Amino acid sequence: MTERLLVPNPDAFIQGLDYLYHVRSLALTPDLVDLVYDPVNRRPVCAWIGHHISSVNNYLRTCLQACHNCFHPWDQPSVQVLAAPLA
Repeated sequence: MTERLLVPNPDAFIQGLDYLYHVRSLALTPDLVDLVYDPVNRRPVCAWIGHHISSVNNYLRTCLQACHNCFHPWDQPSVQVLAAPLA
């Protein structure tokens, strides 16, 4: 609860932290997304993620689609790219 008071936009922090927990659960090696346990750096990073992750992930989807366009539709693997700071 106190973390909500320490960032400029508590909703952005919570959204960013939830996003990182979600990405961590999808990661092949969850320990690579360890910022959720960093009490010093997670506040500003999660707030930034909460504000920007949609635009970053949209850009990554555009890049992935450009790669997929090099292949026939039946040869395109089902892939999802999500941005997250790695350990």
